[in-house]
Amino acid sequence: MAKYGTAALLLLASMMMQKSAAVCPNDLINSVYCPFHDVSILVQATNDEANELGDLVSPNGGSSLQSLADGYAYLYDGVNNPYNRFKTYPSYAATKSETLMCYENYYGPNYHPNTVVKAALDRNVINFPGPALTQDYSDATRTGPEYYIAEESAKKINQYTTALLEMYQLMEQALRAVLQGCISIVPNGNMAGCDNAVEIWDNAAAIQTGPNVLGEKRCLNYLTCGFNWISTNTIALANIKVLNLFQLGQTAVRTGDCCAIKAIIKLIQSAQLIPYIQGVARYALKISNASVKTLAANNKWYAEGAAFATGMLPQLYKCNMNAATVVDKRFQLEVGNQWGSGTFLDFMNIIRAEYPCLCITCEDVGGLWDGAAYYPGAEPCVTNYGSYSAC
Repeated sequence: MAKYGTAALLLLASMMMQKSAAVCPNDLINSVYCPFHDVSILVQATNDEANELGDLVSPNGGSSLQSLADGYAYLYDGVNNPYNRFKTYPSYAATKSETLMCYENYYGPNYHPNTVVKAALDRNVINFPGPALTQDYSDATRTGPEYYIAEESAKKINQYTTALLEMYQLMEQALRAVLQGCISIVPNGNMAGCDNAVEIWDNAAAIQTGPNVLGEKRCLNYLTCGFNWISTNTIALANIKVLNLFQLGQTAVRTGDCCAIKAIIKLIQSAQLIPYIQGVARYALKISNASVKTLAANNKWYAEGAAFATGMLPQLYKCNMNAATVVDKRFQLEVGNQWGSGTFLDFMNIIRAEYPCLCITCEDVGGLWDGAAYYPGAEPCVTNYGSYSAC
């Protein structure tokens, strides 16, 4: 994150939040972001719809054909769904954010995360027109009585990737509104204020509630909760960064500072990657340490790793095509797939080599903690800042 003055930006945001928490006119989003508009209904809808899908496809007793059908009916047919939002995402499509274009470069033109979620719930094979590898959610890859591959893929990609791309598209929409003259705070009152862009930006922060959940879960595994990197009862440090950057972005949107908006979005892109990389690493370690490392023996772990990888592979591919292919292949949901050679550390070093390009650090990601110590081979790396340049 060099060259953008990230430390200064976050310090400023932290100071702003100390004041805004007491005077915010609306409920804080995830205890950090102060929206100018009441987006509490959108926050609740984002949480409720994702959680309900998870409960439906993963009921007590395990997933089944019926639970997958119930999940599909809820998410796409609107059965007992009072929200019906996720199936419409991304809701803004007039222009494409840098992140969406990154996804299309990897998964193919007109990529839509709901296509993948539907394929998982329907237990189909999906062949991406881009360089991303084929994923098989059918019974051919399933072992055992439960439908772990379909279940884990559908609920995690829905909550963590569908919501992620909606968030970036809303930020893109807010930027476009500002570029077209929608500015809330105008100099000298020479023109009427336009608050629509700020409301769109607030909505993007509300949607971040989806990926935010992943950060909360993974920070407990990596000792990256709170500013001291140790506390297990506070918000993930990655989420604090993202939401503080959202707060700075809100000011930039209100004042029509398009250059700042674009820079802040780039910083959000980097910080938001952290829990996805943590998720990928967590399941890579589980599979690496398993006595049998095949997809057939570890349906659930492969599916979870592949789902988290969906949130970071396009960005990794932009940095290093070979590195993305390695990660994609390791977790590929394909009959006969097995983990391959090399240690967990060998695998992680492939990803870590791209941290400077991704604009994240070893300290951002941390190391996998077993409750008393770091897992052998999963200790945190140490950042060499000499390899970092403008992001």
